[in-house]
Amino acid sequence: MTEQAQLTLFQQQVQEMQQGEMTEQDFWPVFLNAEFYIPIRKIEDSVVEKDFAFIVYDSKQVAGGKTVLISDSPEYLKGTGATDLMMMKGGQIVELVYPDVEISFAFVGGGFGIPAQFVKQLKDAITSKTE
Repeated sequence: MTEQAQLTLFQQQVQEMQQGEMTEQDFWPVFLNAEFYIPIRKIEDSVVEKDFAFIVYDSKQVAGGKTVLISDSPEYLKGTGATDLMMMKGGQIVELVYPDVEISFAFVGGGFGIPAQFVKQLKDAITSKTE
């Protein structure tokens, strides 16, 4: 079985976008509506608004930067050290991710990163559509 045959539909779309076979304009709505696993830390304190926090890792793209890891398959997040994963849509992750944190999508043989500044632009676009 080839690597291409092992890729999920979303992973194939990532590769299509990276290879110029899908426009970014077509890709971002797919990303925002796709569901992903994300490593979390459960919070047991009942006075906080959320009962979880995203686990933040050191960025491999930006010196001193931080990233949250996501994947459409929990298998790709096994080596992160996280014991808990949550599933949510890309748009929800963008809305909830911490300021100045990038998003890294992982899959075998590839992946892509969304720089923190672009995450902010996506968040602003989502916010302006809901207002």
